[in-house]
Formats: sequence, structure tokens, C-alpha cells
Amino acid sequence: MEEKLTISRTASLLGVSPATVRNWQKAGLLPSLTKESVTEFLTKRKGEDRLKSRANKSGSRRVFTPAEYGNFPMGSILAFVRDQGWNREEALYFAMEDLTSRYGESPENPFFDREMKSWRKDLGIRGRRKERSSYPPEIGGAPDFPGRLYQSLIREGEKSVKGSYYTPAELAEDILSTLFPAGNPLSFYDPCCGTGMFLTLAARLLDSPEPVYGQDIDPLAVRLSRLNLMRQFPRRHFEPAVYVQDSLEGLSSRLRGKRFDVIATNPPWGFRFDAKRKEELEQRFPLRSGESASAVILAALPHLAPEGRAGFLLPESLLHRERHHDIRAALLERTEAVRWYGSRFTRVQSECFALFLGPGGDDISIEGTGSSYRRSRESLQNTPLGVWNIFTGPEEQELFRKLFVREHRHLGEGSRWGLGIVTGNNREQLFEAAEAPEGCEPIRCGSDLNPFNAAPPRYVLRYDDERIQQKAPRELYREEKILYRFIARHPIAALDREGLLTLNSVNFLIPPAGYSPRVIVMLLNSRLYRLYFEKTFHTIKILRRQLETLPLPLLTKEELIRFHQLYEKLQKDYEGNRTSLDDLVFGLYRLTEKERNYLESTL
Repeated sequence: MEEKLTISRTASLLGVSPATVRNWQKAGLLPSLTKESVTEFLTKRKGEDRLKSRANKSGSRRVFTPAEYGNFPMGSILAFVRDQGWNREEALYFAMEDLTSRYGESPENPFFDREMKSWRKDLGIRGRRKERSSYPPEIGGAPDFPGRLYQSLIREGEKSVKGSYYTPAELAEDILSTLFPAGNPLSFYDPCCGTGMFLTLAARLLDSPEPVYGQDIDPLAVRLSRLNLMRQFPRRHFEPAVYVQDSLEGLSSRLRGKRFDVIATNPPWGFRFDAKRKEELEQRFPLRSGESASAVILAALPHLAPEGRAGFLLPESLLHRERHHDIRAALLERTEAVRWYGSRFTRVQSECFALFLGPGGDDISIEGTGSSYRRSRESLQNTPLGVWNIFTGPEEQELFRKLFVREHRHLGEGSRWGLGIVTGNNREQLFEAAEAPEGCEPIRCGSDLNPFNAAPPRYVLRYDDERIQQKAPRELYREEKILYRFIARHPIAALDREGLLTLNSVNFLIPPAGYSPRVIVMLLNSRLYRLYFEKTFHTIKILRRQLETLPLPLLTKEELIRFHQLYEKLQKDYEGNRTSLDDLVFGLYRLTEKERNYLESTL
């Protein structure tokens, strides 16, 4: 009997993401998930671009200096490191040595000397360096220079796989200033301390490094963190309580049984666990997503004191993606504040926010979204797909409520959906329409699509069932359908009566029987629906599950006639008739003059 594989295990064997495996299943390229079928698949497609040119960063060997370091001359320093021929750890050791012997105060702490001697022995370094191999003096004025250097020496692929990125000092300071009551002696713990940004800042706030504790799975980062703490307090004799430990497995034996008044960390985002490790974690943490940041939160909270508070720097997906509904539900009662930060990490697409947890309270503070306000827990719980729609303020909540008061059905009721085509190799299968070889057919892409209109296709496709990674059934493309851009902050939709193929930047839907496709296109392109979608889901990708939740009002015959009459005008001149569309939709929901004015000032 053939051994069946999970999607995660198959993805691990093929070296791709679980989403890619699902797409290959839908396309019929992987009809069964067994060791035999996967081996056959690998053999058949060995050397093909689809397995080599994965659209992710995990194989990148590039190194870069994050822009959040400011104007500090890291480029010249990295060139200096290359000139010396040092490997990563040697470069960090000599940086720490220069920081304390040449450009800073050498700690009197015997534990510092012991740590440096141990590190030197581990590296096999003998004798003294020549003067010419000293770091430039600029490193003496840089906060946590070893941490900066470490991040600048880590390859992009390694960062992506481990989900490890430098925490900007201003974010760490902001989170800690929120968690630390002035003058109150507290204990502090960072379960993913890295090189010690949170630890050193917490020690300053406490005016002591001794009630500060940390763990990290990276031995080199832990060493830097311990040394950084001792450098911050050069006249204090103490051994830093920072240890090498996987915090998902609990506390180090040196910390076991402790409870902490404050916990704060920037956990790894999207750490790529292997299949076996992922299965183990699924048994311990009830998380459908398998997200490493969520697992760190659940692992850390048992170590928080009963009245303690915690802060986590997290990717925006934990607020808005359906697959993270479980962690939101688990934390809702303990959440005290959500603070939006936006885009803060170089070469990281995800924006970020801070989640503050504690004993809980009546409602939740929402900050950083343009205005500060408070939301009831119930209002964050009863939302489409369970998202935390923090960009929907009190005024907008009342406005959007009207979409659901009127009798309606949902777009997901009875609609059929189709994905655009992923070719696997655009260079070989996609051509400019003007230079099309024989045997190709027109295909639309996202840039062809505008509200109410789809421009003549700029490209043609050499359709090859064997090579295509993702597709809808051919017959669906031939039907009249509603096209929408995949990459956008709000729906951009047009009706397609030509039955053309679409690239993966354009997905489509075929509406439920009895509901006018023209009306749906008008609603999706209206100012009210666009704003509702953007504020609710806060996304750059228009997903089917999000669209399925949109309300479709049940129209009278007179209303339907008015919509159809306006549609023809919108198709000819959208900008010139956009106000008429908004007036029609505003009237449908009986919006007040104040609500109309607000909507007209947006988008």
C-alpha cells in the first residue's frame, strides 16, 4: 500500500510552499500525494524552472544593510570586513574587541573577560591583531553595532527562512515605554532576544541588568546579547541571565519556574519549520496556521506573572488573514491595545503592529491608524472572517453597518470562481501580442484591467497543459465573467464577454444565477464598497474568501433598471459618471449628508 503524504510533507520534499502543492493538485499535476507519485513528479520535471525559480527569497545569498540603520556607513565597514578576510563570527568578535578596547569603556566585570576569552578560544584565535586591522572609529557611536553588523552579514535567504529581522530601536523603545510603569521595579523577559535590543533597553529602564532575562535559539546572538548587556553596565559585576534555548520548548533550566512581570519580543515571522517539527508543534499549540510568531506568543504567556503585561511586534497578517483566526480568538480577552506601525523593515513586504496583552478590560485601545479610539471586544469578534478590522473607526463602523441592515445575500452564495493562469515560465510561454507566434491565444493581465473596462490584451499565451502550474477549467474562461485584479487594495472590476484567458494577476467570478453581473461590477467599483473592503481587510491582495463575504443588496425592479441604465454610461466614461454611481449607491443605503461627504473625501 502506497504511503500517503501530507501537503506540508510533500512541500518539504519538493522544496516548494504548501500553496504551490495545492495549485499543482488543482491543475492535475499531482493527482495523489504519495511517495511514489512525488518521486515520479520529481523525475519527470527534474531541471525545470518551476522547481528552480521559486518566487521567494529562501535561496538568496545576497546580503544588505537594512535602511532602518539610518545613514551609518555600513557599506564601507562591510568592505573593510571583506578586505580582512574574516568570516562572520570573526568579524563580530573583532568588532566587540575594538568596541571595548579602543572606542569604549572596557567593562570591569570578570564575566565579560571570561566570555571574550571563551569566544576567542572557540574561534582558535592566537596572538594580537595588527593595528591596521582595527575597525574604523565610527563603530563607537553606533547603538548595538554588533547587532547591526550581524544583521548586515546574514544572507537574505537565511533571514527569510528564519523569519529573523532587526528590530528598529524606536519600536523597541515605544513598546517598552508602554509596558513599564515609571519607577516600578519589574522583572523582564525576552524569549527571542537576538543580540539584545529589548534586553539592553529594559535594563536601562530598570536601571539594572539583573532582573533582565532572555533566551534565543541562536548561540552567536546570545553571546552578543550577553556582551552587549555587560557593555551597557561596565562597572557592575553580574552574569547576564541570557541563555541558549528554544523558547518553544519552555524556559532554560536556569530560569525554570520563574514568572515575569513584563515580556516583550520581536518573534520570528514565518520561520520555515521542517515537516517533522511542524507536526510536533501542531500537537502542542492549537494553531491551524503553524505561524512561528503565534507559537512564540502561546509559549511565552504561561511565564507571565498573573498581573503582568506583554508586548509583541508582529506581522500584519495576524490581524487580517483568515488563517490566523485561531490566534486572534485565543488572545482577544487578554488584548489591551493594538498599535499600528506600518512598514518598518527593509525588504520585508509585511507591515507590522504591536500587540499588548495583560489582565484584559472592558475594551481595546486602537492606536496608530490615523486616529486613536477604543473598540469593544465584541466588535472585533463579529467581523467578516474574524479579522481585526482596526482601520475601521467608530464613524466608519456605523456607516458600514448599513450595508448589512438592508436585505441582502452574499457574493459567495452560488458564485463560481476561477484563478488566473500561472505559466511556470513566462519567458517561454508568454509573448507580446504584436509578435505572437502561431498557436497562441490572447490572455489578459492586471494592467489591462480598469474599472468597467478591460483593454485589448497586450499578451498572448502558448497554452501547454503539461507545463501550467495553476489554471481554472478551460470552460470557465469561455463564459461571461467578472474580472478583478489580484494585486490591489480594493476591488477593480470589469465584465468580460469575450471569453478570454487571464494571467494570475487577474482572477474572476461567475455570479450566482438570478443576480445581475452588471450590478456586481458597479457595486465593486463604487466608492462605498471600495472603502469598506480596504478598511475591513487592509490588504494588497484581493482574495476570494474576502469577496465572498460582501453583501449583495436585493434590488427592486425600479432600482435594477436604474443600475442597468447607468452601467452603459459608466462603461463609456467611468470618470465622468463616477459621481452618478456613488449617488445611486448612497441612495440605496440611505446615507446621511455627513456620511456622503466623508465618502466623497476618500479614495
